[in-house]
Amino acid sequence: MFNTAESDVDGENYSAAKSLFQLIVETYPKSDYAKSAMQELFSIEPYAGNDFNGLRNYYLSNDSIMADTALTRLGDFLANSCNVQMENWPDAISWYEDKIQIRKLKRTASLLLLI
Repeated sequence: MFNTAESDVDGENYSAAKSLFQLIVETYPKSDYAKSAMQELFSIEPYAGNDFNGLRNYYLSNDSIMADTALTRLGDFLANSCNVQMENWPDAISWYEDKIQIRKLKRTASLLLLI
């Protein structure tokens, strides 16, 4: 299925490719193909409707993505990449600031455990 979607991309049939990539996420959410499909969806979006807001919502609300921790993390990152693509700078910057703050808190907690 993934190879067929890739062939659709090569043949510039982006709508079919998008549908197949989404089907892969739905059907095989525990596979590496699901992660690759999510990334491919971002890559082809300029040619498959250029609806980065819709894609962002897909990453943040799709049941298959939300049910898997790894896909949820990837979806969160790709949703923010959609914000960057849409030049939604306040939300994109806030997302990065939150990640920096979380890392600082984890580092502080680790140091406190050593004391």
